[in-house]
Amino acid sequence: MKKVVRILLITAMLVGLFAVRSVSAQEAVTGKKMALVVKFLGNPMFMHLKEVMEEAVVDSGNTLDTYDAANDAQKEANLFADLITNQYDAIFIAAVDYVASAPLIDQANEAGIPIAVVDSAVIGFENATFSVMSDNVKAGEIAMEALAKYMDYKGKMIIFENRMSYAVSQRSIGRDNVLRKYRDIEVVNTMNSPSSIDQAMFAMDNFLQADPDIAGAWGGNDLCAQGFVAAAKSAGKEAGDIGIVGIDGSVDSIALIKEGWQTATSAQSFGKIGRASVEMMLKVLAGEELEERDILIPVELVDAENVEDYVFD
Repeated sequence: MKKVVRILLITAMLVGLFAVRSVSAQEAVTGKKMALVVKFLGNPMFMHLKEVMEEAVVDSGNTLDTYDAANDAQKEANLFADLITNQYDAIFIAAVDYVASAPLIDQANEAGIPIAVVDSAVIGFENATFSVMSDNVKAGEIAMEALAKYMDYKGKMIIFENRMSYAVSQRSIGRDNVLRKYRDIEVVNTMNSPSSIDQAMFAMDNFLQADPDIAGAWGGNDLCAQGFVAAAKSAGKEAGDIGIVGIDGSVDSIALIKEGWQTATSAQSFGKIGRASVEMMLKVLAGEELEERDILIPVELVDAENVEDYVFD
């Protein structure tokens, strides 16, 4: 019996020792210079991601410099070259283009710099040190289910999306999974373009002129949905005349849902994405092994039924 107790005590001491070492290792990661390259800071969600990550990095005793690629793959590549030249200790990237941005992962690996794919992936993102993204297929599915229900599972709809984005391409897979179930919903027009309110408004203006009977609009993110709303107002539509969905859970779209203009949004948590990314990078810099290298953060549908209870993160 004494021998068993002694073994248990030793085991407990070792577990405690390793736990202390783990915490100490992360706490010892200070004075590191990290960089975040974001596809477009004009999107409020990416501005929120920037703020969350900067706070987490500074609280850990390190620094984070943020760079806006402004939806320009060439600018992103130039920024990346500068980061490598300036020997940053770690890089986070929310990529502009899932094809054109792919070589950046290899460049970081060749330079020996840990690189994390955050929110927006690239081809071969599995070669990054780790990735943290929303469950974008699920986001596309629940947004389309909400739109289909609002349309009473029939009628004409349009699509506006940015297929250069890996995240949006995954959302499209989810959307199409749902659309295949509802044969009475007809997609009458689509547009592929970098996402902005102005671009989506311009597209929706043209769509409504070509076909005033559009009953639903699916946007690859909430900026698209906000552009749809602006076009609907300009065309003399009333709130609720057109089912409109987006993806993000942005503050502006939450307000539009409360007003009845936007039907729903698949809400991401950029707060969780940002904090998890920083925590994982600190472990990497401390020399620890990651339990998981590719993390999917859950999404939730926000609509008129639960919008008052939604908490933005």
